[in-house]
Amino acid sequence: MYRSKLQIAATQDQATNQRFQQQRADLAILTKSKQELMNEIPSSAAVADVSQMPAAVAVKQALDNIEQAKAKRDGALKEAVENLANLNMID
Repeated sequence: MYRSKLQIAATQDQATNQRFQQQRADLAILTKSKQELMNEIPSSAAVADVSQMPAAVAVKQALDNIEQAKAKRDGALKEAVENLANLNMID
């Protein structure tokens, strides 16, 4: 019984680790600030107002979505930590 649970846990750990490794590059973007991401947007001197171009608008919207996702993630992590702090392991 114990060995089967241990094997299941090890298998789930491997699967989780694989998913994490596959998404690691995508997760790295969540560590950047909005300003850092804005700095990565190429600029063009040939266009007077790039900020109104559809691609620029889409990038700005995506950056706002990332900020919202970060806030949601932070809230979920805070809630999880609070729940774990209230968990009584003895009962």
